[in-house]
Amino acid sequence: MIRNMVLAQDGTKTWFYLHSRHHSDLFAPAEVKDQYCHTIYSFLLYDNLAVWSNNIESMMRPNRIKRFLGLGCLWSEHIKEIEAQADFTDLRRRYEQKVKGKIRKMIGVFDTTFGDQVILTSEDMVVFAQSILRLLNDFPDVEVIF
Repeated sequence: MIRNMVLAQDGTKTWFYLHSRHHSDLFAPAEVKDQYCHTIYSFLLYDNLAVWSNNIESMMRPNRIKRFLGLGCLWSEHIKEIEAQADFTDLRRRYEQKVKGKIRKMIGVFDTTFGDQVILTSEDMVVFAQSILRLLNDFPDVEVIF
């Protein structure tokens, strides 16, 4: 907070963004969302907060944030840029040659934060990993990029 107060004296505008979609507005019913506030989000002072959706605004409202921007996924632009590059097509062709037709489907999976202070527990992540392994055992023509 102090850093941003000093920056504001010089006219600097500050930005904070939530880099992922793993927040209580996604998992918790509206009547208990306040139970999932975390100290990491205490005493924030920013001019702008970029979030994946406007739903999280109520959770972050107790902070000193002037403007909330529901911008969606910030990483989607990178995916578009990669797809537009000609060498991406060549990379995929070389990969398909390497696996020699053994793989018919490719699935991307993403882990997320887990632990005692967030919604998903360590046990949840064990079940997640075991489920990926089960998928691979049940469908040998599927490849998972984790």
